[in-house]
Amino acid sequence: MEETLNKTSEEGSKGPLTAIGLFLGVFGIAVLSGIFFTHTNRGKIINLICGGTLLLIGIVAIYNDRKKRSG
Repeated sequence: MEETLNKTSEEGSKGPLTAIGLFLGVFGIAVLSGIFFTHTNRGKIINLICGGTLLLIGIVAIYNDRKKRSG
């Protein structure tokens, strides 16, 4: 019975870092799209920095989870 409970498909399963990375990536894209609706240059720069940071963290999280799962 224990043998059947512990058998999981490691290739098909996604880890928690993938979910966090997807969330941060989508949120980063949403913040980056806010650049088009901001009227001041200071607001555009802040949106660019914050959205870029969130997107970068999301991409790194997804990459690290896939690297950890593959080997």
